[in-house]
Amino acid sequence: MAPTFTTGFVELIKGVLSEASSGIASSHHFHNVRAGIANILSLLEYDNEIGEAANRLTQTAADYLNRHDIPSVTLTDQERRADADRFGIVQDALGAFGASLERARPSSRVRTLGLG
Repeated sequence: MAPTFTTGFVELIKGVLSEASSGIASSHHFHNVRAGIANILSLLEYDNEIGEAANRLTQTAADYLNRHDIPSVTLTDQERRADADRFGIVQDALGAFGASLERARPSSRVRTLGLG
């Protein structure tokens, strides 16, 4: 089970991706995803698997969000399918990141902040 203090950050990331997929454009989407990931990582002891999953999520989110900002009325069917594929890829990366958090060990910072 993933540490409970990570839940809010994971939900933030899910929410950002959901907003983007619903057509809500914001220049802050990618920043919010990166901040959520960084906050989670800052509260964990380093783990290579979690780090790799975080990097993949960051990269796939950037790819999806940067290409998704194109107004949907100008997209061809092929571009819409490609956008849906990118959304599926970022959702898979988010799932893998969430699964990797199950092995997470809280850092001493968690105890200091009273989060765990």
